[in-house]
Amino acid sequence: TLTQDLLFLQALQPHMVGIGPFLPHHQTPFAHHAPGSAEQTLFLLSCIRLMLPQVLLPATTALGTAAADGRERGILAGANVVMKKLTDEMLADVRAKAAALRAGLAKLPHVQEVSGLGLMVGIAFEEGISAKEVLTACQNKGLLCLTAKTRLRLLPPLVLTNEDIEKALNILNEVLSAL
Repeated sequence: TLTQDLLFLQALQPHMVGIGPFLPHHQTPFAHHAPGSAEQTLFLLSCIRLMLPQVLLPATTALGTAAADGRERGILAGANVVMKKLTDEMLADVRAKAAALRAGLAKLPHVQEVSGLGLMVGIAFEEGISAKEVLTACQNKGLLCLTAKTRLRLLPPLVLTNEDIEKALNILNEVLSAL
């Protein structure tokens, strides 16, 4: 039940809760099911906001599809994150920035391989270069990154700017040049 789901969320204390109305699609086994209610979603957003005041709570694109002003009403009901629709123009910009980031990374010292998808990037280093050491040095200089096994992982947001790319490449170049 929804009550059980809300109690589960309260016990879990997640950092983010994403909910939206069910939207049936004609090419799925659920095509014959009725769509969810924007009103019920708004009510649940307000309940979750009261239960979990610090949680990231998106006004989803599904809510915007269920009601023309759904995302705006979601914010008024307690959501504090807006899910942006990805346009073809935005996706082209992301692809261009991903290509620029990857090209810049490939030129850095000690980089053996750059892999991944879009802006989700994995960097393999030459033998003797530890991704964990690079991670620590980058974080000390203000570059947020992760490791994935033996690789350094970059997961920048889709709203990444060219200035952000330049700054990240400069930090990585400084760190790797010192090794």
